[in-house]
Amino acid sequence: MQTRAVVFVLLIVSLAGFSPARAELPLDSIQDDGARGVLRNIGLQLVFGSYPAAMRNAENFGWNIFNLGQKGIGRELAYSLALQAVAEANMGLARDASWHWESAQILLPELRFEVMRSYSDLVAIFDSSPFNNRESAIQYLQAQGLWLSEGQNLTPPKALERVSAPMPHKRTNVIAGEKITVSYLVGTDGRVYSPRIESEGNSALATFSALQVLNRWVYQPAQADGEPKFAPAQASFTFQKKK
Repeated sequence: MQTRAVVFVLLIVSLAGFSPARAELPLDSIQDDGARGVLRNIGLQLVFGSYPAAMRNAENFGWNIFNLGQKGIGRELAYSLALQAVAEANMGLARDASWHWESAQILLPELRFEVMRSYSDLVAIFDSSPFNNRESAIQYLQAQGLWLSEGQNLTPPKALERVSAPMPHKRTNVIAGEKITVSYLVGTDGRVYSPRIESEGNSALATFSALQVLNRWVYQPAQADGEPKFAPAQASFTFQKKK
């Protein structure tokens, strides 16, 4: 994955054809000038190989706009997650990169097309992973003998560390009453993979909150006859009004 990511960065440079100060990213749909400028700067950090800085800045930007508690910022949240994913892919953080890329598409389904339109190699990086969607992940795991199947002694995954989903700081109750149900896979490393929204409200903020916190959960992996296996799991998040 890392080699493909480096090729992607080189492709951006070759396609730009002009000075870095004018380098364009597929951000035309971001209406807010300030947000567009921040995201463009993060993109330029990716172009010049500043992957740790790009990862931190993309994550911080996503949380900052989430904590403002403003509605209608799903697109900005999606792009922050997508750019964070690119940085993580270049740093060899395959699982986190895949999680944030999938989360970006959940928030903005047309994001894949928007990015493909300008930088097809970005999509190719993630499409090369067997975890690019739930079906291909399960097929891959079954072929590798890593999927939980019938055995004499089956043990389901058990949550060891569960962090509560946060509410925005500025407008604490903006997502009160929302309920999000997410299904996912629990890996042999106890981490979560391949999120899928099973039921959701109308709030990108609630979806972002649930996906971000779920990425931090840790499980005791499922086992079959004492061997750790991948297994399906599901969680629901209900956002209660704070007094």
